[in-house]
Formats: sequence, C-alpha cells, structure tokens
Amino acid sequence: AIVWVYGPNGEVLRDVNLSTRYRSKRGSGGGGAEFIRRPDGSSWVLNPVIDQQDESAGEDAHYYIVANSNRYGQKEAEYRPGEGSETTIQFSEPAVLEVSISGYAGSGQEGAVSLSLRKQRDDEGMEGRYYGTSFGLEQLDAEGRQTFQKIEPGAYDLVVSVITEGHQGLVWDRIPVTLKPGKNALAVPMPPLYPLTVTCEDAAADTRLSIGRLSADGETSSSSRRLDGEGRTQFTRLPPGDYVVRKYDSKAGGEMLVTLPGPSEVRFEAKPPAAFFVQLRNKTGYLAAAGLQAGRGAGLGCCLRTRRRLSV
Repeated sequence: AIVWVYGPNGEVLRDVNLSTRYRSKRGSGGGGAEFIRRPDGSSWVLNPVIDQQDESAGEDAHYYIVANSNRYGQKEAEYRPGEGSETTIQFSEPAVLEVSISGYAGSGQEGAVSLSLRKQRDDEGMEGRYYGTSFGLEQLDAEGRQTFQKIEPGAYDLVVSVITEGHQGLVWDRIPVTLKPGKNALAVPMPPLYPLTVTCEDAAADTRLSIGRLSADGETSSSSRRLDGEGRTQFTRLPPGDYVVRKYDSKAGGEMLVTLPGPSEVRFEAKPPAAFFVQLRNKTGYLAAAGLQAGRGAGLGCCLRTRRRLSV
C-alpha cells in the first residue's frame, strides 16, 4: 500500500511512523507494520493486512493505516486490502482536553477513579479506540485533573471508571464531548462510592463471595473474597447501580441481587432465578426484532429480584 501523510496545511509529513489496525463488530486488533519511506515523501507499507484470515476479525472487518506523529498525534484512514490504491492521511490541528473532577481532592477515594477518551461509535455500531489512560498507568493528579493531548478533533465519550480494590474497572459514566482544535475543558463530578458488607450464616470454611455490576453493556466482576472469622466480607469503592453477589463453596452456592445506594450491610440470601438479564450483541437479530431490549429483565415470574444473564 502507498501511503501519503500530510499536515494541517497540506505539507508532506516525513517524520511519522505507520502501523495497521482492523475493527469489526466482534472486536479489534492491530500492530506494527513494515514500511519504506520513498524519496517523494510517501511510504510503501508492506504486508499491511492484519489477521485477514483470522475468523475473529469477521467478514465485516474494516482495515486502517494508522499514522503516528510527534507533533499532531495519531490519525487513521481506511483502506481495502489487496486493491493497491493509494491511501491519504491528513492531520488537522490537534485538540487538547483538560478534565477536572470536582470533589476528588479530599474525598478519601483518591486513586479510585480513572479517565479515558473513546471515539464514539460509527454508523455501523463499531466503537473507536481508547485514548489516554490505562488502569494503573497514567493517573489523575492529586487535584483530580488530567490532560489529553494531541487528539484528533471530533466526537468522543469521556469514560469515567471506578477502579475497585480488585483492580477491575467499573464504567461509571460516558460523557459525550465534541473536541475542537486547540484547548477544550470539561468538569465532571466525583462519582459517589459506597462500601458493602455481606454476611453469610453457617458458611463453609472455603466460602468465597464475588460481586459484579450489571448494566446494559454486560457484567463487570471484581475479584472474589474470602470470609473473615465472623462470616463477613466487605467490598468497597462501589458506584451506584445493581449488583449480583455470588457465593462459591463446597456446599450450595447461589446468588442475590443488591442495589446501591442501599443498606451498607446485607445478609446473603440466595434466591432462585426469576428472570434473565438481557445483553443483545446483535441489535438487528431476531430476538431484538421480537422486542427484547438490552438491560431489561425478561420475566419468568412475577419476582425480578434475582436474575441470570442472557447474552445473545
């Protein structure tokens, strides 16, 4: 593939690195690429197809050449493998986003929140890649501020996540933001976080409890915990929402539904399944056409207090 990369004013950029990526409704992948710079300023990208034979990419996969510039950040352009046409990538003046979390400093929950920036879904429902932080790498400063630099202007979601003590990221909110070239600023509130103590009566010695947060995007689980000598365990840093607490031991297991905010201490009482928690992976499939909606309970009885997931 022959690739041309231009700056905001139409100048040919020679100090860029090139890589390749694919995205589909099943997921995404990418990596490095071999490329040769040509005297006219363009580049030959060798063997640019990534996982074209990999079934995980799917027939609906879209393939991209990605340019990385120290001055302007990163930008991609779609290409069609095997067609041999030239691909052009032109940068615009990059955007800078300064985010501040009000109520972060002095909350006692410093280090429990992580921010990332994600391009909004395209018309085919495929999500763009993340910009910025990964859990445990780039963090907010002590005042709850974070700056995203060298971002391509456009429509994004600022993803606010809570990092549990099990180092799992629970998505708390997705805030739409349209970035313009130059400086952008956004203030967001600190998410409220709650502890939850669960007591198990007559528990076996090997009993463990886990907790997962339910949402339309599915379930995110934290690490499981053993009970203390009094048959209790505590989960902390939990944002508001519906959770499923699961019990694992050599006796009968089970699960129960808990909603936060609510009682800070509950007794584990396993209940039989009474509904399905629906997660629709294909929004045009026959179940969606039949009226099922993501995140809604598909009732098997009159009680919806305990649910199982149905991922279709």
